[in-house]
This record gives sequence, C-alpha cells and structure tokens, in this order.
Amino acid sequence: MRHALLSGNKSPDVAQYGDAKTVRFVERLTSADRETQAEELRQYGWTYAREFRAAYPEFFDAENFFEFMQLLDGRINSVILKKFPDADMPRFRAFSLNPRILIVDYFSAFKLEDLVRGFLEEIADYFNERVDIGLSVVPKSSPRIVRFRLEQTWR
Repeated sequence: MRHALLSGNKSPDVAQYGDAKTVRFVERLTSADRETQAEELRQYGWTYAREFRAAYPEFFDAENFFEFMQLLDGRINSVILKKFPDADMPRFRAFSLNPRILIVDYFSAFKLEDLVRGFLEEIADYFNERVDIGLSVVPKSSPRIVRFRLEQTWR
C-alpha cells in the first residue's frame, strides 16, 4: 500500500469527500508550494483510480495495463458524457511504440497531469505491472497536451 501524505498520513476517500472536506483539500492545495501540490494531486489520483475501479469494474476486463489505457478514452467519455453532457472532459490518445512502451497524450485545459500520473500509477498497480512514467508538456500545443511515456519494467 502506498504511503499517503494527505490529511495527516491518510489519503482522502473520494466516496466520503463531502463539501467541507473538499474545501479543506482545495485550501491546502492552493496554499501549498508547487512540489507539495504535485504530490497531493498525485496521491488524490491514486484514490480516484480506486474509486473509479469500484464504480466501473466492467472497464477492467482488459488483459493488461497497456490494453486498458488504449481503451480508456472511449470508455470514460462515453459513460460520463451520458450523465453530464456539458462536461469538459479530458481526452486521452494512446499509441504503442513497441510492446514495452506506450505513449499516452492527455489533452486538457486543466493542469491536472499530477493527478493523472497518480491515476496511471494506481491502475498499473491494479494490473500488477511495474511501469516507469515520464511526462512532458508538448510545446505550443492547443489544446494543451501532456505526453506520458509509460515503459514496462520487471517487478
């Protein structure tokens, strides 16, 4: 289990995150330095991934993490846009460089790549795969694109 820094070493539980807890989380986030913000968002991504797994177990019928990532965009957006047709959804485009390296482009006006990184880490862990994750912002991209480079390593 991952060590969490949030709320005195307790990771936020999305299912129990009421309005007051959300406000405190946002206050902590906005008053923190960039490094702390990145880590808190990353850890929130872990929690979000666990909640996502619980809410949508049918999405996890993929053979492995890379297959899951290649199916992610169509599955998430189709479900969420049915419930929230006006949602400004991020987009994901995945393509394989070789059997061990997958590139995932994250398109969003929101700078939540640290949350996405945590989400990716937790989902790889669910599939019991070890993946090194690198990221970079694609220069002069509009909408903004963050490129994740996922490389499988051995456990």
